[in-house]
Amino acid sequence: MYLLLSVIIPAIAIPIAYVLSKRYSERAGGMVCTIVGLIDLILVTTAYLQGAPLYIEEYKWLPKLSSHATEISFKLFIDGVSLLAAIATLILVIAASLYSIDYIEHDISAYYMFLLLLTLGMLGVFISSNLIAFYMFLEFMLVPSYFIIGGWGLPGARRAAFKFFIYTHVGALFALVGIALTYLNLGTLDILSMPQMIMTSTTWSRVWLTVFILYVIGFLVKAGAFPVHSWLPDAHSIAPTPMSSLLSGIIAASGVYALFRIPYMSILLPTFGAGINVNKVLVAMSVLGLMSVYYGGYLALRERDVKRIPAYSTISHNGYMITGLSLGLAAIINNGIEKFIFIGILGAVLHILSHALAKGLFFMVAGTILEETGERDITRTKMLLRLMPWTGAFGFFALFGIAGAPPFATFISELLMIVGSIYSGLKYAKLFTLLLALGTALSAAYALRFWWFTFWKGEDKEKVHDVRERAKVGMVILAIMLVIVGSIPFPFLEQVRRSLMTVLSSLK
Repeated sequence: MYLLLSVIIPAIAIPIAYVLSKRYSERAGGMVCTIVGLIDLILVTTAYLQGAPLYIEEYKWLPKLSSHATEISFKLFIDGVSLLAAIATLILVIAASLYSIDYIEHDISAYYMFLLLLTLGMLGVFISSNLIAFYMFLEFMLVPSYFIIGGWGLPGARRAAFKFFIYTHVGALFALVGIALTYLNLGTLDILSMPQMIMTSTTWSRVWLTVFILYVIGFLVKAGAFPVHSWLPDAHSIAPTPMSSLLSGIIAASGVYALFRIPYMSILLPTFGAGINVNKVLVAMSVLGLMSVYYGGYLALRERDVKRIPAYSTISHNGYMITGLSLGLAAIINNGIEKFIFIGILGAVLHILSHALAKGLFFMVAGTILEETGERDITRTKMLLRLMPWTGAFGFFALFGIAGAPPFATFISELLMIVGSIYSGLKYAKLFTLLLALGTALSAAYALRFWWFTFWKGEDKEKVHDVRERAKVGMVILAIMLVIVGSIPFPFLEQVRRSLMTVLSSLK
């Protein structure tokens, strides 16, 4: 019941947060959201520890829809990969809730209602094993996201919210067609059962590429990766700062998680096991990921808007994860499953967590600068390190985290992806490795440029306020986690490794 409770509790908390914020204290809703995030974090961690490396809860849902199909269950699960995604989600929810207490100033009770709905949707994506439930949670996230962006964003927010909703909804429809074809050809909607069904299917060889492409299009749109990224900079930069952190750290990253979970591990890996060469597909996905790395990085390097820089950085880092996943899966395939060479996969999955922490903090730093100075242009902010020392300290953690510097978590995840790409066995593997490594230099360039203009360059301006107290607590949590994951990565990597070993062993 742990996982079922983790999605029920945010729903139960909605009227509580609404009433408390409306009748008693405007801050009460933020504290309810913070407590819900903490309770859910305990629940998902406990569930994983109960059944590691894979914990499953199954509830009867729908009967067989055809003679060759299996009964459809509402199945929730958590393994090492979804655990990292859930941890990233709930830590960011806690930090965003605390930040919101100080910075959300109107319709506060409605805001926390939507934030709890969003928490329910985000967590549901990462713990759903049934494809229909997965799709429902994926689409459910759009509704509260639309209202938060449109209702509490900067001028032009409604247009950006509408663009975000339409783009990601249309993308999800491609995934829905993929789900339908999956069920028609495999007779299952269970993500965990798909590999075994593919290995024995007689029709899969004719449809696998079509199904794969449909999923990829849908999830690339959700991730905001090149070339289907145009919704992302507008939505991220105009959304209220807590929502920007969740959009970049979790909602966009859910597209990368979905790519890993379904097209990669549940389609490509068993399709190769069924005797079909998938290397050309992985080369194409690696190229697409690298295009996103450099396109997003270039735009971030030339941008001056304080919130569009981290938005473009999201395009780049999601591309980094896509390339890392592609080359990491190629390493498993081309070196033989029995060798278990999945360094790149470990790095890409860890980057879901490390990027969420760094980018969530980056957006809070950028949002604080905008809130307290009223200035969007980084070239006009001038020497904020003296005027806003707390914001400057958090900026150091966020920017050097994004740059991939030790001892921050992104250093470990990027290093593993680069080293893992060497073993990919693909044509041009060395070139891919070089380009992946150079991509970190691009991240460092725009991160240092941001630091130089906002915190270091120029003369002191007039006195401005620093980050507010409760927002400061949320940012401290993210900064500490960045260092903990970067300094002690083994416990996190070990859980992912155990889960991957379980999947790979079943395909031997």
